[in-house]
Amino acid sequence: MKWLNRLTVGFACLLPFGVVAESSLQLRDYWDYQDYLNFYPEQAKLTAEMATRVYAEPKPISAEQDKPIQIDVVYPGAQLSDYWWRNLKALELRLQELGSIMS
Repeated sequence: MKWLNRLTVGFACLLPFGVVAESSLQLRDYWDYQDYLNFYPEQAKLTAEMATRVYAEPKPISAEQDKPIQIDVVYPGAQLSDYWWRNLKALELRLQELGSIMS
């Protein structure tokens, strides 16, 4: 029975190394963004069309609205980058360009 305990402890000690090795292998499976667009050319076209819309002048909605819309944003609180702040700021500026009020 002692040998079984030693064997179990031995495998338990090696387990973290296997997890690290496995996770590093998985990181190699991620695609570079440009590789993805090259593999799916229809996505490259859609991405280019979206960029054209984003950089174009804003166009107000021509439909009649009976009540204001509400935009809720959910974002992670513990984020090292300023990605979410920049995107919220871009939304706020675009709404100001359209003459909308953001509260």
